Amino acid sequence: MIAFFWRDGFAWTTNYTSIFLGVAMFGMGGLTIKMNDFKRVFSRPKEIVIGFVAQYTIMPVVAWGGLCQLMHLPTDLALGVILVGCCPGGEQQVM
Repeated sequence: MIAFFWRDGFAWTTNYTSIFLGVAMFGMGGLTIKMNDFKRVFSRPKEIVIGFVAQYTIMPVVAWGGLCQLMHLPTDLALGVILVGCCPGGEQQVM
């Protein structure tokens, strides 16, 4: 709230946006990972490869063809939709 009213005092932070985002992302997800999670990942490589291929090929193509082309979005919005299509949907816990 302070930064909203006193922009000049926080202008220096724009140079470090990627670092701040990295710290926030590590804090939200990285600190909850346990060694058993890595054991499960490496014990099921086929599922990891399928998820990776789907995440970075199928989902962006669906975002581009299914949303951007269908809705005739301008280029800047289309790029945003495609980038969101590349983002993981969330965390799934396997028991």
